[in-house]
Amino acid sequence: MSVAIKPLCPSIKHKIFSVVPTQGFSTFEKLQTLKLEDCELLNLLPEDLTQLQDLRHLVINRCYLIAEMPPKIGKLSHLRTLSSFTVGSKALNKPGYGLAELHGLKLGGKLHIRGLENVPSELDAKQANLISKKDLNRLYLSWGDSANSQGSNVNAEQILEALEPPSTLKSFGMKGYKGIRLPSWMRNTSVLKNLVEVILYGCVNCEELPPLGKLALLKSLYVYGMGVKYIDVESYSSVEEKAFPSLEKFKAVCLPNLERMLRDEGVEMLPRLSELFIFGVSNLKLPRLPSLKHLEAFHIVEEASFMEGFVRNMPCLKTLQIYSFKKLKVLPDQLSSLGALQKLKIAFCDELEYVPEHVLRGLTSLRTLEISYCTKLKSLSEGMGHLACLEHFYISNCPELVALPNNMNQLTSLREVSIDDCSVLPEGLQDWLGDMTSLRELYILHCSELRSLPSNMNQLTTLKEVSIVSSVLPEGLQDWLGDITSLRELYICECSELRSVPSSIQRLTNLGKLTIEDCPELEKRCKRETGEDWQYIAHIPQLELKISLPEEEERTFTFCGRIRSSSWSRNFVNTGIQVNTSGEEFDRMVDGWMIE
Repeated sequence: MSVAIKPLCPSIKHKIFSVVPTQGFSTFEKLQTLKLEDCELLNLLPEDLTQLQDLRHLVINRCYLIAEMPPKIGKLSHLRTLSSFTVGSKALNKPGYGLAELHGLKLGGKLHIRGLENVPSELDAKQANLISKKDLNRLYLSWGDSANSQGSNVNAEQILEALEPPSTLKSFGMKGYKGIRLPSWMRNTSVLKNLVEVILYGCVNCEELPPLGKLALLKSLYVYGMGVKYIDVESYSSVEEKAFPSLEKFKAVCLPNLERMLRDEGVEMLPRLSELFIFGVSNLKLPRLPSLKHLEAFHIVEEASFMEGFVRNMPCLKTLQIYSFKKLKVLPDQLSSLGALQKLKIAFCDELEYVPEHVLRGLTSLRTLEISYCTKLKSLSEGMGHLACLEHFYISNCPELVALPNNMNQLTSLREVSIDDCSVLPEGLQDWLGDMTSLRELYILHCSELRSLPSNMNQLTTLKEVSIVSSVLPEGLQDWLGDITSLRELYICECSELRSVPSSIQRLTNLGKLTIEDCPELEKRCKRETGEDWQYIAHIPQLELKISLPEEEERTFTFCGRIRSSSWSRNFVNTGIQVNTSGEEFDRMVDGWMIE
């Protein structure tokens, strides 16, 4: 028998959540599996949970407010899975709440121990008896930031020493460790030999890392918030020995002192690294990365030397994302040598003014170009016309961009264009848009100067979707709209001066969906049965006329998920470029497990 408790509706899980009764579980005396997932406001488990003597699997995922476990959970002698165990403050002075409850349990799979700041001594930690649990393959240890924490740095070191796991672990993570030194078992490769994933998060006092480069199976590594200069300080005496031989994904976040991957120079390393994410790592000198395909770089101070280094060392790079390079004024010449690059995203580069023609000319494989929140960007140069493989072009929140290059009509592979919040831009829109015969999707959002669309748009015989939001259009859409017979979806929002649709829209026999939102006059004319323009749109299978809402009410546009530049850039602003310091990111990684 099993019971799974989840929010009643996943899409509104922050408002409606499951409540576990504080008593009454004893009626499920034959229960073997209990799953608690996404109950984000749940803070208490029933005390009579320990009466479920047949319980074998207690899975607790994404229930982050649970403050402590029910007393004497160690009585569940048949328990084989306990994915999360929280040491509450009662463990400091009451029996039945501490790590001793884990002593006799033959646990396997995943175990995340939270609240280690509440463990009073090394002896209490040793009672967990983790080393005997040979079926464990995922272990995560978390210290909280409670002001009432009783543990000193020395105490944290002793407690971690006592929590030695079996050598069967494939994934290990640690958050908020207050110690300066690592325990002996974390420096022993025989204990760590089977690790595939390591997450070290917010261990701000710690001055060393495990011998990560020596771990032959390690595929994923995430290091956040530490003061280390090197990721690995081990010696590599053999010429044939490679460091990080299997590592494929590496995230380095808020490591201000990091200089190199290895203390030893001249060692071959990272032959398989394919994904690299760096944030707030200003001094890192990157080695040659022959297999790197995806690079995300945030908030790099010395961007000139950084850019020169990665171009020289990453010949196979396919995706490059650059965020918050505050001094970057012009894309560097070195970018032009990235002939394999397929996707380039640039955002929050406040000083970026220009994208040189020769840089774009060299990006012969580029399929996606996305530029957002570059407030001084004035020109993209005629190099745009040389991006023969370009399929997706998104530009957002670049208020100084006065025009797009006229030769964009040479982009015969371009399928999608999205222009968002570029108030001056439409000056150059007229010259090439109607010639984009390969175009399938067009999104024009918050372009306040847009007063008309080019008349030759009727030549866009492959266009399937058009969205126009918050733009000043004339009283009626042009008659040529009826010539775009390939059109399947049309979305019009916040175009207050738009008052009618052309009768030619009747010819759009493939148009399956028309959405009109926050266009008061147009909504009246298109009202079902009675509106003056109803006769022109009655044939459309899916019609959505959305009444305007008061400004103070929160609204969600139905199309937002479809418009990449808008959704991505606005998301980026909302979350900021600041890294989460509360540990929620650690919890998400732990619950999702980065490597399967």
